[in-house]
Amino acid sequence: ECPNNCGSSRIQRSQLQHHLDNECPIQESPCPYAYAGCDDIIHRGDMNRHIQDNAVHHVTIVTEMYKRIITEKDGILVELQRQVECLENEREVKGREISVLREELRALSENLQNKTEFYERVLHQQQSMLPELVIQRFNQLELSGSVP
Repeated sequence: ECPNNCGSSRIQRSQLQHHLDNECPIQESPCPYAYAGCDDIIHRGDMNRHIQDNAVHHVTIVTEMYKRIITEKDGILVELQRQVECLENEREVKGREISVLREELRALSENLQNKTEFYERVLHQQQSMLPELVIQRFNQLELSGSVP
């Protein structure tokens, strides 16, 4: 027997929940327009009458809901466009910074190359003079009698 006393008396225990969820005309259920803001709870048997009697109200709340969604969407779109503009500006600034850094790196590389070449020439000159300096020093020591 249905706990709502709807008059259905031959409900098997295994079918009771199905009866309450889908068939019982006394079972209360939210209006199908609850998603749009209709807060009415109606007996299942009265649902069609509720929908017909409140058609204008339901159309109005659905329309208002869609207006809010469109307004929200427009606000989100404006914010996203602002963010895109900011990101494009940042990309442009970063691009200029990268160009400056590339130029600095090129100048530093050129400077390093110049210094490397200079020190290699100095080292080569000193290496070529080394045998002569060793001989001169040896001769000085020999003349002073310091060489055994």
